[in-house]
Amino acid sequence: MIMGNLFCYYDSEADESSSCGKLASKLLMTAKETAPTFEVFDEYGTRLDSKVLLNAHVIERMIIMCKHNRHQCGLPPTTDALLEKIVLLIYDSMEAPSRTFHNIDHIRDLNIGADPIQQTAISYHDVIYYQVDGGLSDSQREYLDDIIVEDDGLVSVTEKKLDQYIELVMDIFGVTYGQVLDQFKGKNEFLSTCLGIRSILETWPGPSTIKKLTFYAKFAACIEATIPFRPLDKNGKTSAELLFERLKKVNSKYELEWDENEIVKAVQRAVDLGNRDLKNFSWQNTTQFLSNTWKLLPESNISLRHDSYYLYEMTHAMKKMTGFFETLNPETIYL
Repeated sequence: MIMGNLFCYYDSEADESSSCGKLASKLLMTAKETAPTFEVFDEYGTRLDSKVLLNAHVIERMIIMCKHNRHQCGLPPTTDALLEKIVLLIYDSMEAPSRTFHNIDHIRDLNIGADPIQQTAISYHDVIYYQVDGGLSDSQREYLDDIIVEDDGLVSVTEKKLDQYIELVMDIFGVTYGQVLDQFKGKNEFLSTCLGIRSILETWPGPSTIKKLTFYAKFAACIEATIPFRPLDKNGKTSAELLFERLKKVNSKYELEWDENEIVKAVQRAVDLGNRDLKNFSWQNTTQFLSNTWKLLPESNISLRHDSYYLYEMTHAMKKMTGFFETLNPETIYL
């Protein structure tokens, strides 16, 4: 169920989210601890970056559980090749050499207690980490190339007309055509959502329906809420209140036929995930908090990813981390 709920839609009358989330976490942890890892090389002996330290046992479990849960959720059948492609895309993104915190373990931790829509969002919410991974991989670009324009380090949304599903994401994130995406204001989350919807669409063919749009709207809202550390806007509104307002407009524009209670539930689900994504900031044990936070250092400091580095490189990284903590407003970490 770790990746099985990638494609599920939420059934409020048959929600076993807590048990599913715990099982998903347990299965993934067991697979990671017991399976051997290996590297894959091409015919010339060059290590393939997309398969670095591929954990075959974890991949196998992810595919099997994905297929099983698609059936349980009543989604149309798809090919094993497509399932494998999607699972490998998520795994390769999250287990890239640059990832030391935002990896498969992070997915495992967040899955505990999550409902199916949240689990879907969890699986995708960090697949794009543009500044950490050094841009997009070839497999990520396959889904995003027509959505963005990259120019001298800047990433912008194209000005060309996009499909209805991507426009739905744009409306939920408050993004417009031609807009330059800011890494501190949701660039990674926006691109992760677009990639997630595009990859799910490959396994869910057919015309647009209310069921599809509803699922994608709730999915996108969950990932939007994981954009961290946002202050109040100029009118004193929180990011959750702004998400509620955007979902109201989306409901009307795409004729989702939600009542206000349904919109409130979508926001609550999203806020719950956003808060749990930052749960370590509320840990009472300072040692555990710092130990967990330490994993972030190599992600934001390339020099620390090597086996050895200079003392000044470590002190510089710690100084940046200290500066980050000093800028945080405790009142706006959680919604």
